Amino acid sequence: MLRRVSLAESRLYAQMSHLGNLAYDIPRIKPGKLLKHYGLRFVTSSIEKKELAVAATAEKDPQKVQTDEKVDEKEERKDPKNGEYKISATAAYNIAASAATYLHSQTRSIFPLKSSNAVAGEGSLAGNNESLDSVNMLNTEVASLMATTDSVTAVVAAKEEVKQAVADDLNSSHSTPCEWFVCDNDQSGTRFFVIQGSETLASWQANLLFEPIKFEGLDVLVHRGIYEAAKGIYQQMLPEVHAHLKSRGSRATFRFTGHSLGGSLALLVNLMLLIRHEVPISSLLPVITFGSPSIMCGGDSLLEKLGLPKSHVQAITMHRDIVPRAFSCNYPNHVAELLKAVNGNFRSHPCLNKQKLLYAPMGNLLILQPDEKFSPSHHLLPSGSGLYLLCCPLSESNDTEKQLRAAQMVFLNSPHPLEILSDRSAYGSGGSVQRDHDMNSYLKSVRTVIRQELNQIRKAKREQRRKVWWPLLLPRGVDTSIVAGRSMISINVGQRQSPFSGVIQTGRESLKRTEYDRGVNTFSPEGRLFQVEYAIEAIKLGSTAIGLKTKEGVVLAVEKRITSPLLEPSSVEKIMEIDEHIGCAMSGLIADARTLVEHARVETQNHRFSYGEPMTVESTTQALCDLALRFGEGDEESMSRPFGVSLLIAGHDENGPSLYYTDPSGTFWQCNAKAIGSGSEGADSSLQEQFNKDLTLQEAETIALSILKQVMEEKVTPNNVDIAKVAPTYHLYTPSEVEAVISRL
Repeated sequence: MLRRVSLAESRLYAQMSHLGNLAYDIPRIKPGKLLKHYGLRFVTSSIEKKELAVAATAEKDPQKVQTDEKVDEKEERKDPKNGEYKISATAAYNIAASAATYLHSQTRSIFPLKSSNAVAGEGSLAGNNESLDSVNMLNTEVASLMATTDSVTAVVAAKEEVKQAVADDLNSSHSTPCEWFVCDNDQSGTRFFVIQGSETLASWQANLLFEPIKFEGLDVLVHRGIYEAAKGIYQQMLPEVHAHLKSRGSRATFRFTGHSLGGSLALLVNLMLLIRHEVPISSLLPVITFGSPSIMCGGDSLLEKLGLPKSHVQAITMHRDIVPRAFSCNYPNHVAELLKAVNGNFRSHPCLNKQKLLYAPMGNLLILQPDEKFSPSHHLLPSGSGLYLLCCPLSESNDTEKQLRAAQMVFLNSPHPLEILSDRSAYGSGGSVQRDHDMNSYLKSVRTVIRQELNQIRKAKREQRRKVWWPLLLPRGVDTSIVAGRSMISINVGQRQSPFSGVIQTGRESLKRTEYDRGVNTFSPEGRLFQVEYAIEAIKLGSTAIGLKTKEGVVLAVEKRITSPLLEPSSVEKIMEIDEHIGCAMSGLIADARTLVEHARVETQNHRFSYGEPMTVESTTQALCDLALRFGEGDEESMSRPFGVSLLIAGHDENGPSLYYTDPSGTFWQCNAKAIGSGSEGADSSLQEQFNKDLTLQEAETIALSILKQVMEEKVTPNNVDIAKVAPTYHLYTPSEVEAVISRL
């Protein structure tokens, strides 16, 4: 019932998770960088709208603004001793936002905390009478959680006028329980609405008011607090929706996404736009949520009634995230009876009465499993990282739907929220609750899945190339599946001949070298590719380039051969920037180098756009080498000769500084120091004598330039050498900076 998500889908989820991560730090979003790296134009945010509203109010009534600020400050500093609680950034992970916190408060006398090393037994969800006398042993975050749960009962059992006052505050157009921002993809005509999760007092009020009410007057029940909050955000977003429709017309599309509470709000606003006939169904793209709780009873039937497929809601949940389980886990009978006793709305609640849960999963459920080093694997999932869609691919019959629903319930109760909360290691800023629910964890885990998939694709391509090359080395009729003891697919060479296969098969030993260098894929009887060897020889005639890696970064230095006094020195580029964290020095044919560098630039920018992170130096180098090996691959555009260039690729990523060397054969090596070009032999000897891993950047600059001075035929000047460093960003030295290094020689 698990289907691995495709690479294209994973890339979309990576982009959405990156935007969701940005929503938690909206003031630091740089519109220029967002446009350059991700192709998204920043439009506005809830913070900007509030600032504009405050400014407009200040012009009319300055005294009112000062009064409102004092009230807000007072509200944010409520004293926990008086039964109220303060929401801090470090305690934002607390599961008081869900029914799980309420359950925890009600069952703390029947379910004791256990050590993170304890193994849950069969009766781990059964009751016992041990009390929580060890609360004083817990850290401040746990104490905060306990204080919060005390207030949940008050919210659930409160009088209607109290709850209505909270609801009125939430659905006000001036209330912003969760911050949000809007950005556009001008190329596709899509406007993105991205909503953050719970971080403010208002957002926790929305979470705690979890009784069911009718959604938009329909026979579908929804979480009251989140619905009321969605009404307020709907009014704030509506002008941006109208503006985009006016600008793009029928070509306008909308994508709503968010994390935790933000994902639930995104879903409701999306559906409200359709139900209220503000946006046509064709303009609404599927909603993508991360770690969001279920908030509807009858959600799938609502989608069907609105003419939407189940895939319109794509709910991604981490394998052990407690929040998506909070309202959809099995509620013990005594807890269900307690809810019905203190709040009449729960007495006729169909999900609670028939399914023993508050709200049912809606749409497609996708399960994200991170690397085992980050979080332990789930026993119901395949080992290793992966992103899976829980589905029944055979048919849409009632039986398959029941099987799917049963599978969802098994997953959402494994582990049960109470089991998670019973573990001491779940609490705190570094606990498993925060680890498995944090938006940044979703982002990193999706990227890990994509990297794993890309590595498998590259491996398959390399294996396919080997299968294509092996027949060229063998006489007719030899079964390639037994060559070198490797397991390969048998290829009948006689049926699939290379243009040069006839040359290989007849009179091999009498042929001269020149008859084996006509094609780049033609091996000599000794197993040599002469075209590649010619390219390597051509590089030995090129200018000398040197790279040195230090703990601080990487230094590149290269000789610029000015063949004529009429040439402008600045026009001779031998060091080029690939991305802000990667640069390269070249030796050989400049035109070939530019082709490779342009390919690398496209790859790194596509990676940033798709995954929201810089491409690693090794992956960039691998992409270049894949291009260098692209000879006659089926219908792909193939090259007639190897690239006559070698590159020194310097970069700085999550693994620190790194230096790679590539050659025309498509092979690359990681180096501490390396020289290429006409003076490479002498330069390499000097590097072996002078290099050590404790060099500083300044010392590396001096060594690189002093070695260049030894191998160059003319005096070193700022006009005939280039220096660059990556520490951690790329920087090409100005003539004055080069002169300063020369002065140290």
